[in-house]
Amino acid sequence: MKRKHFIIAALFFLALLLYRAGALAVATIISVLFAYLLDPVVETLEKKKVNRKITVFAIYTAILLLFVTVGVKGGAYIFSQTQDFVKEIPLYMEKSKAIADKLGEEYSWLGETVKNLDAYFASSLQKFLKSAIRIVSQAVYLFLVYIFSLFILLNRDRVVRSARQFIGEKRADDYTDLLGEIDGVLRGFFRGRLLVCVLVFILTLIGTYIIRIKHPIFIAIFTGVSSFIPYYGALAGLLPGLLASLGTPNILKSAISLVILIVAVNSIESNLLTPFLTARHIKIHPAIIIFSVIAGGALFGFWGIFFSLPVAGIIKVLYTYSMVHAEKEG
Repeated sequence: MKRKHFIIAALFFLALLLYRAGALAVATIISVLFAYLLDPVVETLEKKKVNRKITVFAIYTAILLLFVTVGVKGGAYIFSQTQDFVKEIPLYMEKSKAIADKLGEEYSWLGETVKNLDAYFASSLQKFLKSAIRIVSQAVYLFLVYIFSLFILLNRDRVVRSARQFIGEKRADDYTDLLGEIDGVLRGFFRGRLLVCVLVFILTLIGTYIIRIKHPIFIAIFTGVSSFIPYYGALAGLLPGLLASLGTPNILKSAISLVILIVAVNSIESNLLTPFLTARHIKIHPAIIIFSVIAGGALFGFWGIFFSLPVAGIIKVLYTYSMVHAEKEG
């Protein structure tokens, strides 16, 4: 009982520390997730008699070289395009207000609604992008992610052994099957969602170049990242896309084309990509997914949205496991 209380207290203080640590906590979480997703690759090569340390250093050297040769230049371009978009938001706001004023008194209510919505969304987006730029520009956190995840992969056996000792060897043995199921859900979910994000990014990038919307790479990245949330996440790309369409010569044509593009990409994501790449791992009804995302966002903000589905998947595994054991005991 004392050990149980100690574990609960330790987890509580760890959560409190991460909460208060801010950006450092984010870097820590990303490091663990990065190492967790790379571990299967290292394990596969290790089974083929390739030394673990050699494999890990080879992977991280390749990542570093890729970042130096391609990432720095590409990142600078993306960073510049994002800053340009943020600077042009006030201009887009003025154009949206002018369009709303042209609607006339008969549609004054619609004009006011457009103004209010544009002001709210543009302000929220501007604050989010500024904070994102500030975090990304602090290279120290990228360095921490690189080093910490490298350390975890190199010392995976020690980390696992320490976790087992922390939980208790007997308890860890008793829940081996349960932990295996949870591991399968998490790996399947994160791999699936990352692949979905990449595919949505590619589709959106091609589409935005075809319809000639300003800031195509930024819009594609924003849509790709937001599609981490299944079924409706890709629709978030409508906001920056519609704002960017205000900077084109034919605003109406660009806006309609953008809406068609994002809705089409979201349909592909929700009807083809998500069921094939993600849903088969979590096996949760879409209504529960939507509720989990809303609840996570309401309680914990952005990170609540980010981790809502993995947590929902784990809860389902725990519920199924407890039901099965209750039936056996009954």
